[in-house]
Amino acid sequence: MNYTKYLKALLKYTFLVVVAFCCSSPLEPLEQNEYLITFLLPKESYIKITIENNYSKNIRTVIDDYCAPGFYSETWDLKNKDGKKVYEGIYHILFYVDGELYSTKSILLRN
Repeated sequence: MNYTKYLKALLKYTFLVVVAFCCSSPLEPLEQNEYLITFLLPKESYIKITIENNYSKNIRTVIDDYCAPGFYSETWDLKNKDGKKVYEGIYHILFYVDGELYSTKSILLRN
């Protein structure tokens, strides 16, 4: 069965977060203090990505702009808006796409 037609139809109307992680990968090595946020936009959209702590306090805005359709990777350096390192804990990554909110959680652990 050819799923390409269905995938294209789905991507016309949705926003897709592909992966968000903080680790090293042989394909895309990251510094230990970086967090990679990867997402796919099916159409030109206004997008805002913010990081909040578990108390709903805005820690950092990663991107706040109009973006063309495509695949994007943004890096968060694990610092707040004042440039200080954030603590271990649960963080919420909020994706605002054309006024709609999508979110995911992440746990930050340091060794």
